[in-house]
Amino acid sequence: MKLSEYAIKKPITTIMATLSLLVMGGISLFRLPLEYAPDLSWPSMYVSVNYPSSSPEEIERSITRPLEEVMGTLSGIKAMSSRSYSSRGYVRLEFDYGTDMDLMSIQVRDRLDQARTLLPDDVERIETRRWNTDDWEIMDYRMTWLGEDESDLMDVYRTTILPRLQRLEGVGNVEIEGVDEKALLVEVDQDRLNAHGLDIRTLNRAIRNNNVNISAGHVRDASRRLPVRLIGEFKAIDQIQALSLRNGIEMGDVADVNYDYPERDYFERFDGRDAVSMEVRKTSTANLVATCDRIRKEVEVILDEVGRDKLKLHLARDQSETVTQGIRNLSQSA
Repeated sequence: MKLSEYAIKKPITTIMATLSLLVMGGISLFRLPLEYAPDLSWPSMYVSVNYPSSSPEEIERSITRPLEEVMGTLSGIKAMSSRSYSSRGYVRLEFDYGTDMDLMSIQVRDRLDQARTLLPDDVERIETRRWNTDDWEIMDYRMTWLGEDESDLMDVYRTTILPRLQRLEGVGNVEIEGVDEKALLVEVDQDRLNAHGLDIRTLNRAIRNNNVNISAGHVRDASRRLPVRLIGEFKAIDQIQALSLRNGIEMGDVADVNYDYPERDYFERFDGRDAVSMEVRKTSTANLVATCDRIRKEVEVILDEVGRDKLKLHLARDQSETVTQGIRNLSQSA
């Protein structure tokens, strides 16, 4: 029996089936989350190690090869590759599809703990990174300060913008890029360093080993047990300049120490003024369109409170616009 013939002979059944499909479609339309892209997670991980003032050859010998030897024993590895640059090395691990990446991340971190004994002592941090669609920012703002003191922008961001956006439902993370912040700058004179028979790592170790705040045990006072800590953190630039390196040589003899803004390697401008980028990411289960709507409304409230004559924001990218435009195109086609 043909479908058309069956529909004519049993109209009640046909009408009920059609209504059921319409009801299910209507429920799905309003209940399904709206996403820019499906939730995808590639079965790969990146391990990066920062090792300043080193050549690519030294990175390969001291960083990437030991990591490859340790990571090569992991089960399920499909391919492994590495790259060695000046001051940084990368190792990429690719696994078979279907691998539990949460469990594999734990195993990779265990291997990294084992590999630390094979790496140079002055390696401070090893980073691991996985990529999935949740890492994409849903909104990207350009932000500039129209007031006299541009440093007020960071105060407004930390005290108002950041906490107000982070507390919104669906917002997972808010990050800012391009901010100028003061840092401790140790500008080494290579000629003076060579004259005293020192290298850059000696200076690095001296600063790190003397800038400590550690526990020194406990002291008993009658019935009381008091903790003791050694406070050795630097409080002033003069303390770093007077830091002894070797045979009476001080840090100030081979380097100039300042607390200032570092040299900028890129610039962002908005209406002729310095600008910064603010990226907002959502939680994995949040509705993209609804979350973006909340952010836009909260940004307008913040602008009214801070003052539009002082703070200016420009929405450079909004994923929800792409999603809603796609839905409109679909409805028009239907």
